[in-house]
Amino acid sequence: MCIRNEQGYAKIKGIGDFPEETGFRRLLAAMQENSLEELRSIDQQLREMRSKTVPPREIWLDIDDTVITLHGSQEGGTIGDNPRYHGRPSLKAKVAFIAETAELLNLKAYNGKIHSNGGFLNFFQDTEQRLPRNYVLKGVRLDKGFFDEKNFDYFEERTYLYVCKAPLRGGLQKVIAYLNRLATNSKHYFLKNPWQAGVG
Repeated sequence: MCIRNEQGYAKIKGIGDFPEETGFRRLLAAMQENSLEELRSIDQQLREMRSKTVPPREIWLDIDDTVITLHGSQEGGTIGDNPRYHGRPSLKAKVAFIAETAELLNLKAYNGKIHSNGGFLNFFQDTEQRLPRNYVLKGVRLDKGFFDEKNFDYFEERTYLYVCKAPLRGGLQKVIAYLNRLATNSKHYFLKNPWQAGVG
């Protein structure tokens, strides 16, 4: 939900209007890296303080990535896979949210050429470190860009549950066809339609 449209918050804070999103973006762009790290540290401390007001809880993480198209000569951008603006410089951002509260737990930007799964385990381990002590990580939900056996091995070693969208490549299509052949003598098919396999 956009805070600009949150009338209850505006009433509590006694303010009539919010700055535009571009104002925040310009402020962050003008800040030195050590100032951004201070903001991350403050955010972490606030999360720790809030966690002390609630009993221990199991949580899930939602992890995704997105392409941030750059305009002009902004630093750090490279021309990579940009499905909306082909040939434009961009950044790739990985994000991790606490599913139950929609809190942003971690965010990291990479150059636009990096694959979704590039640097994932380092990002995930950093995300684990950011969890408050009384938050017990139960499981992880991921987009298909993170579909990788090394990631799954890591989760299983730590007994995390996980759900990951699977890219419908040739190997997976063969498995689906095989399962459907096995099921021909039963009353149903495992996967009658391709969208049941999580095609995205």
